[in-house]
Parts: sequence; C-alpha cells; structure tokens
Amino acid sequence: RQNRGTPELLTNTMSSVPDCLVKLGTLQRRMADDSWSDSAAVLQQRIRQIFPGITDEMDVVVKWVDEDGDHCCLSNDADLKEALSIVRKMQCALSIVIHLPGVSPERAQKIATEGTSSGGMP
Repeated sequence: RQNRGTPELLTNTMSSVPDCLVKLGTLQRRMADDSWSDSAAVLQQRIRQIFPGITDEMDVVVKWVDEDGDHCCLSNDADLKEALSIVRKMQCALSIVIHLPGVSPERAQKIATEGTSSGGMP
C-alpha cells in the first residue's frame, strides 16, 4: 500500500529521532536536531524560533500528518510520543503543519517569511 501524503524517508544520523518537517503557509522548514523530541512545549518553542513572525500572543495549533495524509492534533507529550512512534515504524520524517486560528492564509504566509532575509532558515 502506498502512503499518501507521507514524506519520504529522512533520518537524522545523530539520533533515532526522525527528521521533522514543519510547514507554515507554503514555506516548509526542516528541524534536524532532536531537542524537540521529548516535549510538545519544547516543540512549540522551536517552531516559534524557526518562524520568528509568530508572536507570543498568537494561538498556534500544531498538527502532524499521519500515514493517510490526515492532520492530527499534536497538543501534548503523549500526542508527540504517538506521532514519533508511528513515523519511526514507517521510517519517514515527521511532517508538521502549523495552523494560526484567526489568521488569514495570506497573513500566515507573510508570518512564515518574517524574520529571515531570504525566507530560509534563520
């Protein structure tokens, strides 16, 4: 069976934690370190670091893309542990999609590129 919407195999050679692809608007960034892998709160902090246009006042909804292409909430450590377990078994990257409730898609796209000179990694 083909996995729809599942990122190709990406492995972090420094640990057993899969790479993490984070998407806001149409911009996708890669987190290759594993500093986020034990805590949903740390993951939220890392997301705010790689997308500095997200302010502390903004509500951020983090979802991961499962093997069927569905967006599943990632709101606590148990959710993160489950997501990591599944992507390890599938041997693929963890694909995360950021939602900013109340923010238009156009504004979200602008936020995705704020704080970087080229729209790439800060």
